[in-house]
Order: sequence, then C-alpha cells, then structure tokens
Amino acid sequence: MVGRYFRLVAVLAALLGVLTVTGFAQESTGGESDTRNQVISANSFGLILVPWYNRKYECKATERATIGLSGTRLPWGDGSGFYSLNRALRY
Repeated sequence: MVGRYFRLVAVLAALLGVLTVTGFAQESTGGESDTRNQVISANSFGLILVPWYNRKYECKATERATIGLSGTRLPWGDGSGFYSLNRALRY
C-alpha cells in the first residue's frame, strides 16, 4: 500500500519538475523566427511504456498557419485495438 502512494508521489514530483523546466523554454528570442518549414515528431515514451505508436507531420502553409497529418496505433492483446488518422490545421 505504501509503495503505491510512493509511486504516485514520485510521478507527480517528476511531472512538476518537467513542466517547470519546459516553461523556461518558451522565452522569446526577440529576432527572426526559425526558417524551418516542416516538423516530424514521434512519441518515444509509447515505445517504452506500452506498444503505443504516435507519429505526426506538420508543414508550414503560411506565416501563421500549419497543416498536419498524424496517426496513432494502440493494439490490444486480442488482435483489436485503437487506430486513428487525423488531419489538422493550426493557426
């Protein structure tokens, strides 16, 4: 019983630490924005924790908008699972 609460407190403390650190990464550079036009991302934690795969591709459409495509796969032991394919427009 004590181990269960210890794990919960440890996870919450880790999340608090991670969220605090990422908040400092949002500071503005004050200059021109980066010239990258495409982003490919993956959920690497899903490979460690459960067989959950998540991939995303985004492309810059205008100065303030991107279009994207993402897919998710979460199989279950009986041959079924959750599968998703999404389109996105971010502005």
